Amino acid sequence: YTAMKNHYLLVQITDIIRQLYEKGSSILKALKKTEKEKSSSLLRSFRTRILTDENFTHLSKPIQVRFT
Repeated sequence: YTAMKNHYLLVQITDIIRQLYEKGSSILKALKKTEKEKSSSLLRSFRTRILTDENFTHLSKPIQVRFT
């Protein structure tokens, strides 16, 4: 049961990241980047970006995600 629950939560997180990526893709289209360049830059930012205290204070604020 715990494994199924964790898998479900990971699927939900992945879906949210995918939706944010697709929404941001419209902005990146204006920059004329290919899908491969967008994916590479997203992966590079996950690997190299360092979170600061300011990032964590933003993360501690409650947010609301709406599905339309």
